[in-house]
Amino acid sequence: MENLEPITPENNNQPQKPISTKNSSTLWQLLSLILLLTAVGIYFWKDYKIQQTKEQYAEKATEVISQNSEAMLKAFCKPLAWTMRAELLRDNQEQMILFSNDLVKSNSIDRLSFVDMDGKIVVSTDKSFEGKAASSLYDISQIRADSVLILKKVKQSWEVSTPVTGYDKRLGTLIFNYKPAVFEEKQ
Repeated sequence: MENLEPITPENNNQPQKPISTKNSSTLWQLLSLILLLTAVGIYFWKDYKIQQTKEQYAEKATEVISQNSEAMLKAFCKPLAWTMRAELLRDNQEQMILFSNDLVKSNSIDRLSFVDMDGKIVVSTDKSFEGKAASSLYDISQIRADSVLILKKVKQSWEVSTPVTGYDKRLGTLIFNYKPAVFEEKQ
């Protein structure tokens, strides 16, 4: 058996091979490239995830705004119908017209019409509608609605109808276009 001694600097007689500077610089370049590509990949992945999260929150916010708008519209329709009823019972059509025109001046309400029990438009902010049959302009379900009915034709415009009832009978239906609030992301 031969005598094995641990290799120490004193007994290491073999010449050491120097590490080639060409191999060393190539290795460092490769590691730097891998590190750079990893950093860029992580950046774009995080950016994608952040954008995806923003879209999810915007969608959820739009849904919540829509639900709140519906609830507020239903609450708004009751006193609106009471106001119209009061003027109808007093046979004060001029006040109904003034009130309707004033409501349309707001940014959220567009065109307001009152349909009597015969299905004829009696008062409208669009004067070309007055005297016409409501069934030619509105869905029959809107005209005969027994409670507040919201038809979402498009995202930017809903048709809202609410019955107007007197003390003992139905007087007609109030129909108006409503432009709901839209969620806008601030940059």
